[in-house]
Amino acid sequence: GDQYPLCADLPRNGHLRKGATYLVLGSQTNPNLQWEDGIWESNPAYARLELDPSSSLYNKLCAPDQEGSCTYPGKVVLDENIVHGSPSLVAIDEIRTVQITGGSSPVFYEYVRPACVHKNFFEGKKVISGNIMGGVVSDSLCADPTTVVAAATCCANGSTLGNRFCNYAGERLTFASAVELCFTNGYTQCSPDSWSSSPVVPLELVGNNGDWGDFLLGSCQGDCDRDSDCLGNYICKQRTGIEVVPGCEGDGVHGQDYCYDPNGSSTPKDTCTDAQTYSWTSSGCQVRAKISFETHQ
Repeated sequence: GDQYPLCADLPRNGHLRKGATYLVLGSQTNPNLQWEDGIWESNPAYARLELDPSSSLYNKLCAPDQEGSCTYPGKVVLDENIVHGSPSLVAIDEIRTVQITGGSSPVFYEYVRPACVHKNFFEGKKVISGNIMGGVVSDSLCADPTTVVAAATCCANGSTLGNRFCNYAGERLTFASAVELCFTNGYTQCSPDSWSSSPVVPLELVGNNGDWGDFLLGSCQGDCDRDSDCLGNYICKQRTGIEVVPGCEGDGVHGQDYCYDPNGSSTPKDTCTDAQTYSWTSSGCQVRAKISFETHQ
């Protein structure tokens, strides 16, 4: 590996650690150093991770001048660890691009993932799938479950209908994080025989927003305390029990409050089903190797 670390050994939330590097993209939404589908570029239908203006990471990337206006430096290297106070089990393993809205138009930054190497042979292999039709998995690969390479694939108990859940379009997780994401939403990580034909927007407890201000909450995400905890024009639905949250699926956590879209339009969660990203399955796989010995005279 030429002294590079294993990709499996990269720390979770490395994007919040001292030394994490960000490059400005301007109005461009797709990263330059990692692949994303070209149809996502500048397409508002594909949700990006929008930072809360009160968060430490926002302040680092905004770099406000004396008048409080963002200067948007071309390159930002974190000079300290940023405390990510979310108590949620569904922590974000790794971000790709983030959105800063400090003026009339949003500006995007790309997180530069550290160079690392993948093992050719590894334990606990899992199938990641790019497509499933009629119960047939195509465009599949055998992947290391400890690496951040695929999205979650979740099924309701007893169902083989797959749904994708994500914190932003194109999110990739380790297999363990995918299991956590499904479990927190009342589903299980699975090997589906087909995909849900319509977007699923489940209630998702991301964390206690009173203790966590790094990211605003999307539609059907909680726990919010006020409307300002929610993205854009979303509203915080205050609950004392398991009251229905408009446009969202499931009961959620008793007494927890969730953001929702009062206009009933598509939500960031809707992009997960359509995202052209490999997804974890629960199926194991094998890698066959042939070793031959040659003798030289």
